[in-house]
Amino acid sequence: MVTGLVVGKAGGDARRLKMVVFKAGGEVTSALLGGHVDVVPAPVANLLPHIKSGKLRALAISSSQRLAGDLASVPTWRELGVDAVFDTWRGMVGPKGMTVAQIAYWDQVLSRMTKAEDWKNDLVRNYWGDNYLNSSQSRSYLDKEYKDFKNILGDLGLAK
Repeated sequence: MVTGLVVGKAGGDARRLKMVVFKAGGEVTSALLGGHVDVVPAPVANLLPHIKSGKLRALAISSSQRLAGDLASVPTWRELGVDAVFDTWRGMVGPKGMTVAQIAYWDQVLSRMTKAEDWKNDLVRNYWGDNYLNSSQSRSYLDKEYKDFKNILGDLGLAK
């Protein structure tokens, strides 16, 4: 998805890419280190030891802004002239039919959690952005992301 987005936004034809599917991150990393694939979109934390050792080079970050720490010198795609942002996210879901009061309760609890020091430390340790969305913001975000993903998959020839 990330590679298709970047290639498409850069004006290339994503259908001309040869995509290789692996079962796990370790296989992907081995293939990249072994020179069997040219580029890998991956979570930063997975490849950071190899980037720090000089065995791999980070080309760009798909977030909207640069990361801190060990990757502060790695530009975003936007900085390189490609308007491509791809976020990974984690979410909490509840059962269908939750009441307005139940949703408000969980919005408040999860919002408070994102202000805790443990949470902030996890963000730094994992190179995650601090972009908490409440339930209604998440709904809007996911609706937009669905459309974006459908377009990217269409560009790749994987969806109608």
